[in-house]
Amino acid sequence: MPAVCSALGQKFQEQYGLKLLERRGPPQGANVFFRFQLAEPSGTLSWPAPHRVAEPQRERPQYQQRCTASTSEGSVYLVSCVGAKRPTATAAKDLYISDWFVKARRHVERTGCPWFILSAEHGLVPPDEVIAPYEKTLNTMSAGERRRWARRVIGQMAELMPAAKHIVFLAGARYREGLTEYLQQRGVVVDVPMQGLRIGEQISWLGRS
Repeated sequence: MPAVCSALGQKFQEQYGLKLLERRGPPQGANVFFRFQLAEPSGTLSWPAPHRVAEPQRERPQYQQRCTASTSEGSVYLVSCVGAKRPTATAAKDLYISDWFVKARRHVERTGCPWFILSAEHGLVPPDEVIAPYEKTLNTMSAGERRRWARRVIGQMAELMPAAKHIVFLAGARYREGLTEYLQQRGVVVDVPMQGLRIGEQISWLGRS
């Protein structure tokens, strides 16, 4: 990955006469995006016909293109719970009312992919399952409690999404730490598109995607 990012940032421009207009995302990794402009060809530059450079898709990042309507293949989104909730029991997708969660829900529903909520109280929750409000969060749990929570979620994954091939986490590190290694050992591709972004930046990213 570092070699690919380096080539895109330098050699790619020099070899094909491109101008880098924008680079966003982490310094290196699968979630960094480059936007180029075709430069005016000089007399000494040879433009190889087979190569085409396309602008990154802003409204639908690449990892969304693998989505299907079934958990037996394609992508599944996992969205973390939040503190702001309605005062009465309701469908899980309607229980959480923070601006972050509302935008995250809208984002995943636009993809058409199946998705689940990572609940500190209930584990892996289908969005239509009715649950009551609660006050628990992984951010205040001990390391041992988080490990027990992760084991519970792993068991639920085996039941609810046994053949998923691609997981997209819209969740913080505490909600991913006990799950990512398990999924990778299963051969599942794991994406964390907002990794490293602060909460305000995440809300902005969700609003644009």
